[in-house]
Parts: sequence; structure tokens; C-alpha cells
Amino acid sequence: MTTKDDLRRAALRRRSGRSASEIRSAGSAIAGRASAFAVRAERVAAFLSTPTEPPTRQLLAALLNAGCEVIVPVVVGGRLDWTPYVVGSRVRTTEPGVDEPVGERLGRRALTEAD
Repeated sequence: MTTKDDLRRAALRRRSGRSASEIRSAGSAIAGRASAFAVRAERVAAFLSTPTEPPTRQLLAALLNAGCEVIVPVVVGGRLDWTPYVVGSRVRTTEPGVDEPVGERLGRRALTEAD
């Protein structure tokens, strides 16, 4: 049986083989698909990508432009929480190198209200 760790390692191997151009292209493709989903959604949970992942800021902007509320995860005291994302949000870079918006915390249950 494949474990979550096995899947994560495989994804990281595939991701490390991509060029910067391929990563940017993937981010654009993901953002391009957002409009189809956004017409039905009020609140969407997403994340701020790391440099090795397809960029998500274009996706987040597309969702916001479509009128969605976008929430992204933050870690508070070792626990996952959620915060609203807006274009131009002030962010801090955490110890593992993940960007997190600085601002209001919505609580862990905020995810249950996402479409």
C-alpha cells in the first residue's frame, strides 16, 4: 500500500526535475482553470506556493477577481489555522521557508466553510 510519505517523495522527485519555465507554465494553467470553479464558490481554501511548486499567486488573484473569498493556511503554535488572503497581503517567511500572510486568524473551522 502506498503511504502519504511515499506519495510526497514521488511528487518531490517529479517536481525537482521540472524547469523554471515548466513550473511557471503549470501555475498559469492552474490559474486559467480557476474561473470555471470560481463561479460556484464563495470561499476557497488555497495556499501560497513555495519556489519549487507551481506559483499560486496568479490563481489566488483570479479567485479574488471572480469574487471569491480566499483563505490560506498558517501555522500558529504548531497548529494549522486559516487567514484571509488579499492581493498585496503582508507575508512572513516561516522557518521551513513557507510564506504566510500576517493578519487576522479565522480558526481551524474556517476550512469547513470553504466550497
